[in-house]
Amino acid sequence: MCLYREPVIPETRCSVTRVFLDVFARKPGAIALLSNLRKLSSRIFGINGLGKDQFDECFDRWMEHKDGRLIYLP
Repeated sequence: MCLYREPVIPETRCSVTRVFLDVFARKPGAIALLSNLRKLSSRIFGINGLGKDQFDECFDRWMEHKDGRLIYLP
């Protein structure tokens, strides 16, 4: 994931990650697969430990709030 190699502010990084996770989470049984993705993040990111930590942080935040709805005020 090239996104985690670039200097991107955390809000932007987690927004991109959230969209990715939201799209896949709609499928039946996807939460279990996504949880495995989180467990395997060190293998996915390889030597990019910073990218792994950033992804894990965004993923964990998403898991805590995935059932919540955002309300946008005009």
